[in-house]
Amino acid sequence: MSLNEGINKEIHRKIGEILVHAITVENMLELFIYNYFIEPESSKVSFFNESVIQPLSFEKKRIIFKQICERRGFPDGDINEICNLIRDIQKIRNQVAHSETILNLSTGRKHLVKRIESSQDSLDLDDKFMDDFNKKVQGALKRITYFLFK
Repeated sequence: MSLNEGINKEIHRKIGEILVHAITVENMLELFIYNYFIEPESSKVSFFNESVIQPLSFEKKRIIFKQICERRGFPDGDINEICNLIRDIQKIRNQVAHSETILNLSTGRKHLVKRIESSQDSLDLDDKFMDDFNKKVQGALKRITYFLFK
């Protein structure tokens, strides 16, 4: 395997990891939302989840999550903290899902670049970035679970 193929394989592994973690967070939001509206033992859960919750965008799920937390009286600081984590995860997920990979010839590193009109935003999926992303995911999942059972 050439160096370029190895780098390509690694960058795509990291993209897959980000997408899987973002889906996990989104699934926890779905669980939180439908548990608010329907008793978990009800036969309506599956229908409600498939027909109402899953078709919603990640952004709409985040907004509904925030509204439910506010209605349940959770502290504003806690709500804002978790919503910021979820927004960061969502932003990163969108960047990797809608980006192209380019090789920086001067450094030999691969970057994800998202072209937005005439500007470029790049995202370097190095180990530090992945560690930070994974900490955000774990923090979001922990807080959603805490709010779910509170």
